[in-house]
Amino acid sequence: WVVGRRVHTRMPHRDEGEPTVRWDDRQLETVEDSIAQHYVDLVNSTLLPAVQFDDRINSLSECTPNMFIAVFEAMLGIRVPGVDREPTDLAMHEANMGALLEFIGEQLIGTSLDHIHSRGICQ
Repeated sequence: WVVGRRVHTRMPHRDEGEPTVRWDDRQLETVEDSIAQHYVDLVNSTLLPAVQFDDRINSLSECTPNMFIAVFEAMLGIRVPGVDREPTDLAMHEANMGALLEFIGEQLIGTSLDHIHSRGICQ
């Protein structure tokens, strides 16, 4: 498991020091890229086909707010009210994500999600 920039190779025993392997930034970046590619492959091979979504992604940064909303709606078989289906700027994407968060909070889990900001999700 990874803690900060140290990678733990196994669980330490009570009487042992904490075993770590130190990786330089280049090695860590390679591992991070590999993990990101794994998630891209998973999204493309499992999630998107499961909800009959034709688009595919090449990187996680291509997961747009509207793609997230479309996948969410397809998974649950619902339509989130208040979503602009053709947003043209960041403010519209933020409003759409706000509508999704409000819907999840009020309709699905019954609690406010005001502590989650749509701007952070959209950037």
